[in-house]
Amino acid sequence: MNKIYGNEEILSSIDTMFSTGRIPHSFLIFGEKGLGKKALAENIASRLVDAPNIHSHPDVIFAQHEGKLGGFKAEYVRSLLVDAFITPNNSERKVYVFTDCDNMSPTAQNALLKVVEEPPRFTYFIFTVSSKDLMLQTILSRVVSFGMSECKEDDCFKVLLEKGFSEDEARSAVYAFHGNIGMCISFLSDDKLKERINAVRSVADSVAEWDEYKTLKALYNLEGERSEIKSALYSLAKIFRDSSVIRFGGDCIGCHPEGSKALAEKLSAKKTESVYYLITETLKKLDTNVAVGVELASLCGQIYNL
Repeated sequence: MNKIYGNEEILSSIDTMFSTGRIPHSFLIFGEKGLGKKALAENIASRLVDAPNIHSHPDVIFAQHEGKLGGFKAEYVRSLLVDAFITPNNSERKVYVFTDCDNMSPTAQNALLKVVEEPPRFTYFIFTVSSKDLMLQTILSRVVSFGMSECKEDDCFKVLLEKGFSEDEARSAVYAFHGNIGMCISFLSDDKLKERINAVRSVADSVAEWDEYKTLKALYNLEGERSEIKSALYSLAKIFRDSSVIRFGGDCIGCHPEGSKALAEKLSAKKTESVYYLITETLKKLDTNVAVGVELASLCGQIYNL
């Protein structure tokens, strides 16, 4: 089972729940990718069934993602809920784990509602999602929520060294992803992610130079599936967010702090805020069935019309 780093308050709260026997029947764990949501979900599931190896445990059911968006079909959810009323096989409890619920439809969530509201005494649910806003309020009101946070950058650096990465590698990863250990490890292990982050930095640098051709070329270098391009644009939005925040002494959260400083020095606050807004609007459009290349070209044009 993966170790959970940081988030001491959350771990303490869960310890208290189990030591007092006041365990909620539904947990929601939210936060950005790489913060340890799945590790915490597995930790809770393991404690619920009192077994270390939960992936082969008959009373721990990991809901299966379906479709291109990786959601959960309402019919499949309903079939699980029928099973939820059947007593456990080996344990006193039965646990259903729904990971990465970002694309769980309102229909599927509504199908869960009745059982989440009034579960059998032996049935428990664990959900993970990047943001609470992606879950229906009716679900949120019936779960105990835990928001995962990053470690301190120094702690993240030490963990990366412990895992065998060099100081230079650890330093480059922390520069890109700060205290997010999972994303730091992915950055050092996944050449494709590293290339995408470098491409995002090139977009920001070209805007700082106010060079439309370079920006368009850099945007078209954000290759990959729609989800990967959305992830890249999300990283780009963070850079522009940082360029506004550092004007007031705030901390950077994006993958290119030096690039954010250059933007703050070369562009007005109004312009950087406007670019940030344009990027977030493009992200919303990419949730619909639009042509990615057309939207990237449109984004570039709108930036240089500011």
